[in-house]
Amino acid sequence: MSTPSTSRGAWDLPEGWLQCPRMSDVFAGSFLASKTPLRDAFYQNSNVPDQDKYTPDDAIALAASKGRDVCLVIDLTNTSRYYDVSSFEKYGIAVRKIRCGGRDGAPDAREVSEFLYVVKRTMAAIASDPGWQARIKETGAQPVVLVHCTHGFNRTGAMLAHYCQRAFAWPELNKWITEFARVRPPGIYKSDYLESLFDYYLERRFSTTKDPKRPSWKSDDLSDAPPLADEKVPTGDLFDPIMNTSYKKTLAHSRAPIPGTRRASQRAFEIASTADIDASAPLHHEDVIGEEVYDEMITEVRKLCSWACVSDDSNISPDNFPGSQPVSLSRDNMSLLKREPYSVTWKADGTRYLLLLMRDGSYLIDRKFSVRRVQMRFPLPHKKFGMSVHHCTLMDGEMVVDTDPETKKQTRRYLAYDLMAVNGERVANRPFLERLNIVREFVVEPRKKFLASTAPSGAYAAHKEPFSVRTKDFFPLKHARTFIEKFIPQLCHESDGLIFQPSNTAYMPLTYESLLKWKFPELNSVDFLLRVAHGKGLLFVGAKGRDQFARLEDDFVTRTDSLESLDGKIVECSWDMNANTWVYMRTRADKETPNFITVYEKTWKSIQDNITSEDILDFVEKEVGV
Repeated sequence: MSTPSTSRGAWDLPEGWLQCPRMSDVFAGSFLASKTPLRDAFYQNSNVPDQDKYTPDDAIALAASKGRDVCLVIDLTNTSRYYDVSSFEKYGIAVRKIRCGGRDGAPDAREVSEFLYVVKRTMAAIASDPGWQARIKETGAQPVVLVHCTHGFNRTGAMLAHYCQRAFAWPELNKWITEFARVRPPGIYKSDYLESLFDYYLERRFSTTKDPKRPSWKSDDLSDAPPLADEKVPTGDLFDPIMNTSYKKTLAHSRAPIPGTRRASQRAFEIASTADIDASAPLHHEDVIGEEVYDEMITEVRKLCSWACVSDDSNISPDNFPGSQPVSLSRDNMSLLKREPYSVTWKADGTRYLLLLMRDGSYLIDRKFSVRRVQMRFPLPHKKFGMSVHHCTLMDGEMVVDTDPETKKQTRRYLAYDLMAVNGERVANRPFLERLNIVREFVVEPRKKFLASTAPSGAYAAHKEPFSVRTKDFFPLKHARTFIEKFIPQLCHESDGLIFQPSNTAYMPLTYESLLKWKFPELNSVDFLLRVAHGKGLLFVGAKGRDQFARLEDDFVTRTDSLESLDGKIVECSWDMNANTWVYMRTRADKETPNFITVYEKTWKSIQDNITSEDILDFVEKEVGV
């Protein structure tokens, strides 16, 4: 077995590069996979024949010979020395650098998210650009994205497979891997790359999708970009990030504008990646689920959520979480239950999420408006849409953890209790019960049928998905007693009360005065910001004005966690009527801000009213007359 040389020069050709085929045929209609072009410096001290050289100019010309016009170059290598980006930019071709970390590492979740975003924005911009359309009409050459790593096989092939799994109507991983092998033989030849793709997309690998033989030009132990010792890199190399820190800061963005994108500096991703979870560790509804998403993609997800939830004439900021928020039931607003038809359900003590179903994945959006992606499959009804997954469907719901009382087996479930858009159509203005029925007919039932049909063959490994999905059931108000006395005691997850939902109204973003929540009196709570000063816990709620917080004079005690460990956190507290103090219940990791003062005042009124389950049932059965 050969090993990489440790004495390679800065301008030595990458090992195996010379014999490596230059470029693929067109893949998926929009891509050319290529080995990296090299700048002239790589050829100055070598005996490479002219016909074997491969520069950026050669790459552009080779693409043109295939009837394609390069509109964007995406560089997946983990080095910057191969060519000067101006070699493409002088032709108006933007270069996007997506550094895939590690030696020969497969693309990670955020890198795939960025790749998808950049390509889709580029293609969308070209489709609406009169200049580009005139150029296509004149030359007949279709725009293409040139994608390369060092050799243009494993990393490039994996990235393109990821793209196709997320860009087309139905994921077919075997098809795309086979197609890539056809246009760039032998295709992805590293077995760990192939295994990781099938594991990630939960698809069964066909017996015909075999590991290709390692190509003859590729030694057994060569990485994607053999590292160079720092001292081997010429000090005058403008494009090496080790020697030129200013270039390192701008590496991800080409000086030529990428169609459809805005120029913005890269910022650190705000959400820490999910750590490996011990399969034997207990599940919690507030566990961080999913993977990191590219920051510009997060912006797009938030825009879609706001579009689905908020009417066009609303002045609600698109930067705010747009989900509907209930108010606490009190004796002052209880009469609302008599004014219009209501439905009732249990109030699960779970974590609130919007769930956006897109062709490129499913996105969980929490109360902090943070976004994470999960790999799941949500087919549309087959008779109406054929083999296709949901694209732009937004649901509202909560994550719970069910624990079997006998086996103690835990199952994470998403309980969907509303829907604001379905497959690109905004339905938030429809009556609630109609929206809930859409959840059943268009989301839950087609998914059930798909999972049942694939289970026997193992074609799709649904058991590896991060959670299951169910419709949360609502019933007419007359069933309130059944919920309290029979249903809630038998639940496999925690419940702290009831939700009263107007049956015939549209979806209302933010605080909805007619959407009522009732908690068992001992569980009625407020979310505070806790500050510790002089050994004492100080409680704050949100307020208008310069300070944006208002302090309560009430006492606070914690009977579990240490006081200091809670400093600066959002804590959920219940009121101990005997001790006249707020008591710590849990930390709200899903929230960044405390309840606003008006929410606190309504909850406090509800606590003081001390509405018991019998009070509610008496009112419903006698006053409402159900």
